[in-house]
Amino acid sequence: MKVVLDTNVLMSGIFWSGTPCKILEHWADGKFHILLSIDIISEYQRVFEILGKKHPDSSQSGSSIISAIIAGSSIVEIKLKNPQQISSDPDDDKFTH
Repeated sequence: MKVVLDTNVLMSGIFWSGTPCKILEHWADGKFHILLSIDIISEYQRVFEILGKKHPDSSQSGSSIISAIIAGSSIVEIKLKNPQQISSDPDDDKFTH
C-alpha cells in the first residue's frame, strides 16, 4: 500500500502518542510505503523545526524519524491535472493531487 502522510499525522506521531504514533509504527514495520514530494518534505521540515523548539525532548528522535522517512520513501513529482485550488486550505493541495 502506498500512503501520503499529512503533516499533522506525522508530527502528532512524532511528538505525541495515540493513533498517529501507531501509524508510524506500522510504517516502521513495513506495512505501507510512503510517497513524498519536494513540497511535502519542505513542509515536514518547516513544521518539525517549529514543534522541535517547543518539545526539545522529542526533537532528536523526531529528526531521526523524518530522516528515515525521507530516505525510505519514494519521491514523486506532482503533475497537476487541475491547477486550481482543491481544498479550503491551499497549503493542503499538495496532499490531494
